[in-house]
Amino acid sequence: MERIVATVSFALRRFRREYHVLWKRGMGTNNPSESNSGIVSLSKGGCGSLQLVANYTNYIPTTGHGFDSIGFPTKFPIGFRLSPSSNSPQCTDNRMEALAMNIILTSFLFLLFRPKPIVIFWCLFTVGYWHTVIFSHPRRIPPSMSDAFADFLPGLFMAYGIWRVAFRFVLPAFVRMPLEATVWYIGPFWVGVLANVTFSKLPINRLLASDVASRSGALTALIIIIIVVVVIALNQVRVIRKTGWLPHYARWYVAGGLVLVVLAFLPGLTLRLHHYIIALVLLPATAFPTRLSAIYQAFLLGLFINGGAAFEWDSILQTANEVRDRVVNSHR
Repeated sequence: MERIVATVSFALRRFRREYHVLWKRGMGTNNPSESNSGIVSLSKGGCGSLQLVANYTNYIPTTGHGFDSIGFPTKFPIGFRLSPSSNSPQCTDNRMEALAMNIILTSFLFLLFRPKPIVIFWCLFTVGYWHTVIFSHPRRIPPSMSDAFADFLPGLFMAYGIWRVAFRFVLPAFVRMPLEATVWYIGPFWVGVLANVTFSKLPINRLLASDVASRSGALTALIIIIIVVVVIALNQVRVIRKTGWLPHYARWYVAGGLVLVVLAFLPGLTLRLHHYIIALVLLPATAFPTRLSAIYQAFLLGLFINGGAAFEWDSILQTANEVRDRVVNSHR
């Protein structure tokens, strides 16, 4: 029987291996084989060729690059052979280079260019948004520019609200201290923008009682997070009280809490506090020119950007079907 060979180029990400020839049975997924064969790189990605081979025998077990393959010492009607390919010019993952470039660019805003505070704010929002959309957490591959621009405009309106209620009171206080401003803003900002990476190990995916109860370690992680947030909130309350603004903020937060209670009891709907909503809620409490307020608002701005750019501006109220569909789509 003649050998039928069909070559299909594919681009794969997040495997760091060196080339090693591997034969694979014509069933199942290819990812472990690509990892074992070392065709692609964990940090840079790569391209390879998938060759369909008929009637191959004696699949030899191999060990390489941290993976062990299982031998299959018999004849199989269909097999695949993985080999490196240089036909596709765009095979590598350049997210780390893009991140380094954007961190340097935003740092230069404080260290070298030193524009007006509002210009710095808009640059942070714009760079963070498009970095998330294109590099760090695209909604799909390749990124949809249509969807990105559709959410960019409402994001700008919300960002202006963030400037008005928080950043305009704090950022101008640090513009004459460029090195200190870089430390307080750039680090926390990018931690928030990269929330899908920096908090990927947390066993909490959604703030739903069913998720917290079903995931191992989620309750412990939630308790720790609550303790940290309470400590930070108490310190901010102390700062706000010293300025005399505590009654004003307390009235607004109590009113907002009552609204959330009403929304939580609406029939047929689930209250969803998406992390961009949490950031919006907490940002007004950072409108006081202290170093900790600068750190908090930089982180919360990054978290707000990550929530909207990666997952759209989802509704605070969703049906059970919408929640399920969002979970399914996020794992595609």
